[in-house]
Amino acid sequence: MNRPSVPPPSVPQASPYAFGYPPPPFAHASFVPPRMAPPAPPQQPYKLVELASGFDPRATAALILGIISLLTGAFAGVPAFILGSQARRDEERIRLLYPHVPRRVAGVALAGMLCGAVGTLLGVALIAGTGGYWFAQRQLRQAHPAYALHTPATSSSPHAAEHERTSFGAIRVVDLAEDDALPFRDRLKAELKTAHDAGHPVLVETTASFCRSCDEINAALHQDPLQRALAGATLVRVDVETFEEELRASGMWQDTVPWFYRLDSNMRPTDAISADEWDENTAENIAKVLGPFAHGTLPKRRAPSPLTTSL
Repeated sequence: MNRPSVPPPSVPQASPYAFGYPPPPFAHASFVPPRMAPPAPPQQPYKLVELASGFDPRATAALILGIISLLTGAFAGVPAFILGSQARRDEERIRLLYPHVPRRVAGVALAGMLCGAVGTLLGVALIAGTGGYWFAQRQLRQAHPAYALHTPATSSSPHAAEHERTSFGAIRVVDLAEDDALPFRDRLKAELKTAHDAGHPVLVETTASFCRSCDEINAALHQDPLQRALAGATLVRVDVETFEEELRASGMWQDTVPWFYRLDSNMRPTDAISADEWDENTAENIAKVLGPFAHGTLPKRRAPSPLTTSL
């Protein structure tokens, strides 16, 4: 009797997913790689849009700073030149890659650079000129007596100590001071009497601290042409800022300075001329007019005397 055959027991196969972990999704499915997105087209450079539209903040800033420097002479031209050169450099780089880009920014940047350069040069020239002027004034004060400090001079007048006198060679110069003991008319009368007793002419000059022509005339007093023309004369200098009321009351007031007045023995102004009677304030030009005027022999003048009333 044949017995039915019994299959041998099956040996369990090791699962790749041991330890009871569940299989991942699609573990038995075939792998399909994801589809890659097509490459994006190349984008335009950041500056290309601005340059194509003709606008660059640096070029605009360079133009504004250049105009400010040109109008004020300030050193805003230095940053204008730097910003303008940077804008022009970037435009040249973009045009190497994109020759079709129109050249618009370069003109604005170049205008700013030129304005900045001119403004900076004007500022440097202004500083140099101002420094040169003050240096020349300092040299004149050191070299010429007209710019030296006034020192009291000896005189036989009883009021000699009340005025500041300076000797410019043959010319006697008197500066009336605000802190003198005598009033304005008494001080002026004392100087007139001293000069008239010696037979010398007297001139009254109106001056001011802001008057450049006054400084130029003072610097020329020590030179030979004026020394000969005003030999022995007394020049009384009166500051219009200090003695405005006294000058108005005495009939020696004009809206400009300097003016020169001749006085009679009663301290009344009899004649007057201004520095407009000659051209440049050189010793030769001044002497040709001021010498004859001091002695009452001036033949002709450019403008009539402004004196119309007497004291």
